Amino acid sequence: MEVAADQARGGFGRRAGRVSEHRLRRVTPRSRIHPGERRDVQGSGGVGGQAGKGTGDYTITTPDHTSRTFDSSGQLTSVVDAAGKGLSLTYVSGELASVKDATGCTTTFTTGTDGLLSKVSLPDGTSVSYGYTDGLLTSVTDPAGKTSSYAYDANKRLSSYTDPEGGKVTNVYDATGRITSQTDQSGKTTTFTWDGDRESHTTAPDGGVWTDVYSGNVLMETIDPYGKSITYDYDRHLRPVDITDQRGNTTSMTYDSAGRMLTRSAPSSLGNSESWTCDAAGNVTGHTDGRGNKTAYAYSSSNQLTTTTDPQGGKTAYRYTSLGAIATVTTPRGRVTEYGYDAAGNRTSVTTPLGEKATFIYDKAGRILSKTDPHGNAAGADPAAHTTTYTYGGRGLLSSATDPLGRTTIYKYNGAEQLTSASVAYTYDDGRTSTMTAEARPPAVGGLGVWGAVGHGRAPFRAVSMSPAPPWRPARRPQRLPRGQGSARTALPQRGNKESQSGAGCRWRLGGWCHVEGNSTGLPVAGGAFPRTGRGVLPHRDPRTRRLDGTGPAGCGAGLRGQGRGRPVRASLRGLERFLR
Repeated sequence: MEVAADQARGGFGRRAGRVSEHRLRRVTPRSRIHPGERRDVQGSGGVGGQAGKGTGDYTITTPDHTSRTFDSSGQLTSVVDAAGKGLSLTYVSGELASVKDATGCTTTFTTGTDGLLSKVSLPDGTSVSYGYTDGLLTSVTDPAGKTSSYAYDANKRLSSYTDPEGGKVTNVYDATGRITSQTDQSGKTTTFTWDGDRESHTTAPDGGVWTDVYSGNVLMETIDPYGKSITYDYDRHLRPVDITDQRGNTTSMTYDSAGRMLTRSAPSSLGNSESWTCDAAGNVTGHTDGRGNKTAYAYSSSNQLTTTTDPQGGKTAYRYTSLGAIATVTTPRGRVTEYGYDAAGNRTSVTTPLGEKATFIYDKAGRILSKTDPHGNAAGADPAAHTTTYTYGGRGLLSSATDPLGRTTIYKYNGAEQLTSASVAYTYDDGRTSTMTAEARPPAVGGLGVWGAVGHGRAPFRAVSMSPAPPWRPARRPQRLPRGQGSARTALPQRGNKESQSGAGCRWRLGGWCHVEGNSTGLPVAGGAFPRTGRGVLPHRDPRTRRLDGTGPAGCGAGLRGQGRGRPVRASLRGLERFLR
């Protein structure tokens, strides 16, 4: 028996279907499963495992303990996890009508007289609608009312996709129906060529060529634009047993009869090997790392992880809610972290072993609306003073985030739902507001930049991006970084705390107190005082002592400097670049 979907026609038209359309079907007339019997099944779309027959239905359980149940006609009726929680599906006249999750939230599906899906109504009251021409999907209208369109060539192959903002992706095919080029919304083209059935070549917009080598549709080798390759060897079940990287180092794997990995050996030059053991249900019960350290795992009767014992003998315990979500985690020292949830299964609270509690509120779509930190949940505290709030657009994308200090970040997207800009508004002690805009994407490779604000209040100074060749110049003399380290331009302050336009939509406020935030290292960020006259340095704040040590990681303390009124802020790319990476 096998699990498969109709490759010719699905709920979205020709060759366009849904996972729910996978059906259990016989491969041969002798494919039979009797009640209580279990057999292996092969599947498409990642579905496969052990099949068993109940009273009028069939259940397939995959190695990760996900169970899919099919009715007597082969239609999928439920998908549940190891704890028995998941999705239930209902049908009307053979067409999918609804899907209900473990919390009772229901998504409904409307099918037209042509048998094609015309509308999906979501639990939050919004919907997505679909349009067709000659059985081909030609339009999708999202919850915001914005429409994406699809066009096809004479052979009914997708020739173009146009996003809601008018951006177009186009495809070109050869006589055999294989794609030869694709041009994205920005006009960049990727081309594809084949050498028979064994090799494919992908040329990126930058000219780099990637080559894949196949044998019987199985990937055997990948060659990058520099001529370096990764090779693969498989066992008879097409499980990778040897992978050799670009440097010639080979990693080897072995498996048990159920396809679970038993060992993985690092390249011979290292000599490390790790191994796993499993119980009869397929749960990993032990792991030995390359140094011989052993970790043990124990499970409940419903295959939920209950304890982890580390190499030193320390035991971490896990407890779950009735819906299978983690309720508590207890460390080897007996310290307990607790998690709370709402009726929809969203995590609404996290309480640390010290009793500090952070809380969260969600909308009907499961999107977070607000987050209150532990200070806001302390006795006698004002929660609003410690709460970050979030709003979303019609397409479900984050549109704004307002932190406890009243600073609001506005997010904008293009038709492909890619973030294009983030505007941050700051309110100062004198009641004035400054807005700064940063590119959502980094500039050219090797670029780094500085933008920010300094005011009487705790206005942040952020380092995010810099173009080595800035496209703008200020009204006064420019501020440069040292030779060979890139260059930057900063706006010069006017009187007091007046803001001045710099460029690329960025505004600066200079003078008063400065606080630095935002980095990719996970460390607390630097902060320091900027006097109205003289020079101030932004030192690093030590994460352990919470004191300013005056230097910072990789010399970042000398990375940002401020001068007196009427003088520019100075940035050092050398220290700042290493700090951000």
